[in-house]
Amino acid sequence: MMKKLPLAIMLGWIACVPQRASATDIVTLSGKKYFEVRDIRVRGNMLTFSTESDIVRVPLTDLPPALRARYAAEVPKAAVPKATPQTLVPQQGSTPVTSAGAGSPHDLVVATGNKYLAQMAEDLQATKTTGPATYSAADAFSIDQLEEARRDALANGRPVAFFVVNDAVLIGPSKASDANAKGAFAHFVQTFARSVTPVFVFPEHDMAKFPPVLTTALAKPSLVSVPRVVFTNSEATEVLADLSLSNDRMTFAQRNEVIYPAVGMIKRWYVRIANSLP
Repeated sequence: MMKKLPLAIMLGWIACVPQRASATDIVTLSGKKYFEVRDIRVRGNMLTFSTESDIVRVPLTDLPPALRARYAAEVPKAAVPKATPQTLVPQQGSTPVTSAGAGSPHDLVVATGNKYLAQMAEDLQATKTTGPATYSAADAFSIDQLEEARRDALANGRPVAFFVVNDAVLIGPSKASDANAKGAFAHFVQTFARSVTPVFVFPEHDMAKFPPVLTTALAKPSLVSVPRVVFTNSEATEVLADLSLSNDRMTFAQRNEVIYPAVGMIKRWYVRIANSLP
């Protein structure tokens, strides 16, 4: 028969059992749910916190009244704006980008407050209606100008994007909606070129000049399906996202399915590393 332990010993044993660290669950007015959030802080009119896999920024206006009141006291009242739908100003001929469901350009980028991500969302939406455009090597830094590209990225607090292309995609106009390599190139350039530091690289004649981060990402550059975009940090030493095509005949909608995760990864870099406001 098992001997009964004294109460003091039992209480001491229970105290040694690891206890779950305290955390908070947050459900926003727009329906987003975040569980076991930690490191909650107020920055301007945004609530910043970390989850198991990300750092998130939520407008105070998207918090339930009780939760908003708890944290609004940490900032001047004037910093909490009146709740209004967020709308980006579209380019001519495009459809306005308004608050939408998960996976939309708006949902992926606007809540961060970063001006380059807002530009990226606007440009991604505009690719649906933009007509043919002609590109040249002068529209981006070259691989020979990599140091200048790094300085530009560091000065502006944005990633470097290596657009891996061949000479053929620069011949004649390209339209983002076309299901071919030229269409994919236009789609990628129109989406990202104004919100990152762009560098055009040509495996046909630039391979020997590739920085280590790009050589590692591409593995066998001569076999890479182009166009392709490799996003790195501002120093071009760490890959943030690799926008790879399964083939160069993907439709516009199929390419968007590849673009959205890349935008999400860039967003996380801005929030976690750059953490910059316009």
